[in-house]
Amino acid sequence: MIDPKTEALCESIRDIFSCTKIPIDPKVIAKKEGIILAPDDYGPGFDGRIEFLLPERKFVIYYQDSYLHVPEVRIRFSLAHELGHFYLDHHREALCQGISHDSEQALMSDREREREADCFAASLLIPRREIKQRTGDKGFMDMKQIVELADDLNVSIPAAAIRYCGYTEENCAIILSKDGIISCHIPSDGMRDFGLSFMRSGDRVPRGSSAEKLIEFGNYREIRGESSTTDTWYQRGYDSQPLYEDSISLGYDGRVLTMLSV
Repeated sequence: MIDPKTEALCESIRDIFSCTKIPIDPKVIAKKEGIILAPDDYGPGFDGRIEFLLPERKFVIYYQDSYLHVPEVRIRFSLAHELGHFYLDHHREALCQGISHDSEQALMSDREREREADCFAASLLIPRREIKQRTGDKGFMDMKQIVELADDLNVSIPAAAIRYCGYTEENCAIILSKDGIISCHIPSDGMRDFGLSFMRSGDRVPRGSSAEKLIEFGNYREIRGESSTTDTWYQRGYDSQPLYEDSISLGYDGRVLTMLSV
């Protein structure tokens, strides 16, 4: 799930602009590239947009201002996402031809260019070395460590979890749900090889799972973990295997992030 070219590009950008200390500041990178930053109130549902201004021969990034109570982690990821459109060659070519659009809010867009920009943003803001240092000799991270990674790098917990899932050799998957309804399932390469690559969006989380309990009884950022089985979470049809569920409440609106490990 990690693109070596994107990883190398992000590493070179951090080195060129001496952005080696965490958290990485996308505003610094944009300013050093001569990109105009235009924060303002662009209305609900807007995250960011980059355009090439032909008369000025300048790029400009429009994004929501922090005074609107937009979370800083969201602003930072939006800026890094727009930088992805700037740095990725085929994205930049389109911008120079006058093609631009509002970027999507979803972490896992069904549009290829948005996914590529998301991948760039995660690679830029969450260097692989940070994950490698934290996995250590044991080779994996638990939910508490993922939350610490998110806080240290000033990114959202879902962004940190998905980035970890793309990096690790562990058989694991990240699940996002709201009010008990699964909206997204992201398996690691190891989980795919294990045969657990599919989970239907729109299904309910299992009854009695930590994810379900957090909806009604969980506090913000409360973590609950418990042992489970593969046939509890995935479609039946093969031998059940032990599985560990680690879930965290993302707020008081029913959003829960779950990491399943086999």
